[in-house]
Amino acid sequence: MSFNQCSSSWWDESTETSPARRTRRAGHVRELISSALALCLCLIFSAMGSSVSAQGQRPSPRHGHALAYSPARASMILFGGAYGDQILSDTWELRQTVDGLKWKRLRATGPGLRPGLAMAENPAGGTPLLVGTNALTGAFETWEFDVATKEWTRANPGLLNPPARPSYAMALDESRGVVVLFGGGDTASGVSADTWEWDAARKIWLGPFAGLLPARTGHAMAFYSRGLAGGGFGRTLLFGGEDAANAKLPDGWFWDGIDWLTSIPLNAPTARSGHAMAPLFGSVYLFGGHDGAQALSDTWRWDGTVATSWLRLTPAARPPARSRHAMATDGVRETIFLFGGLDANGNDLGDTWEFSGCCWSLVAP
Repeated sequence: MSFNQCSSSWWDESTETSPARRTRRAGHVRELISSALALCLCLIFSAMGSSVSAQGQRPSPRHGHALAYSPARASMILFGGAYGDQILSDTWELRQTVDGLKWKRLRATGPGLRPGLAMAENPAGGTPLLVGTNALTGAFETWEFDVATKEWTRANPGLLNPPARPSYAMALDESRGVVVLFGGGDTASGVSADTWEWDAARKIWLGPFAGLLPARTGHAMAFYSRGLAGGGFGRTLLFGGEDAANAKLPDGWFWDGIDWLTSIPLNAPTARSGHAMAPLFGSVYLFGGHDGAQALSDTWRWDGTVATSWLRLTPAARPPARSRHAMATDGVRETIFLFGGLDANGNDLGDTWEFSGCCWSLVAP
């Protein structure tokens, strides 16, 4: 038997045979190394008073914005959102410098997209892929961030796009090399239940795909691979949201490229919408949201191994309660960044937090 300190779980290698055993063991070695790194970061952050510094200027408070990692620039890219009723179309970058973490506003001519948009890492070129509803025309548009020119460009002008909608969710399916989009608002029925996939090689949307997953808005999605045989296959996890009657949903679903499958774990987060999720070390982490009565500040981890895969974490420090914030994984630092959202009183937030897998640290208040 072996013990994974970060996941607080045991696995039995004695029943595995070569070469599957060697493959799984190699995967666990990588996980242990990552877990040890996360633990070291936690100790460092705790010694620093649970705070690291983002120097200089920073984005204004906002909600409904989008955040994604750019491997090509080894940085986080933030776009848009809203401050109160004011629609924002600015682009920011958070990256490590010799002076520490720094936010920098980019002079990119950003698309004028409404809040409730989404962004994901583009499978082709490692650039952020942004989709959303144009605030002027009402059209649903797809944009790519050019890391060389630091400009946004339309990815598929004139081609088929999903119908316009707010408050949908997207995630990069790392195993299949596509971006998956589901649900959101709908002008006819109030909520959507269609699934689309972005083919990065051909720069086209494929879909819509019908499935068993009920319509919803305000949900969150992320890709996970931990706990699956050999570690070479993963699925896109969707959790929560709200239905056409504004009822909060507590269910989890998985997209395997063909249909949505559901799972009913014994322990799971409460029903909510406006939360955020991001992958780290093969697992998926969830933070916050709104349950209909109050904003939430809880942190959960999904491991994808057994029926009790959801585990509530209790870090000593954590972001204040919020909803409609954004989270994304930094592939170099191997941490998750969180920015903004609406606090318990509906006020816009402008703070930046970093999560190492076991603890939160304030980057910029």
